[in-house]
Amino acid sequence: MNKRIIIISILASVLMSAAIYGYYIKNNKESKIYLMQIGAYKNYDNVLKNTKDVSNYFVFKENDLYKVFIGVAASDEAYTKLLNIYGNDYNSYKKTINLSDKDLESKIIKYDSLINKVKTKEEIDLIVKEEIKMISDVFEETI
Repeated sequence: MNKRIIIISILASVLMSAAIYGYYIKNNKESKIYLMQIGAYKNYDNVLKNTKDVSNYFVFKENDLYKVFIGVAASDEAYTKLLNIYGNDYNSYKKTINLSDKDLESKIIKYDSLINKVKTKEEIDLIVKEEIKMISDVFEETI
């Protein structure tokens, strides 16, 4: 009789552990976002020197380099639209990062929706300017 209780207890704990793990995995998925990078510099003075003609950008330090970004997107569609608008002006690199901050992801998705709806470069510039300001606030402590 004691063996049955022990076996039932073990099975119950395995099932509960599997359920909790499944819930954790489902609710803690990281999402991918895309950053349009236009430069990486060893010192911040070079960032300032090389971004004089760039109106909207943010910088964060990674691996001893100051990386300069001019766009953020959560979808391939929005990234492609940014690339079509800014790709002729800058040589860019598509940096993919994993994002676990659901609030930030939600904000980026809202900006994507706006970017996908507008038609002109001027409209996209206004949206990107606001998005860059929001993203800069998030990354400012890394500089």
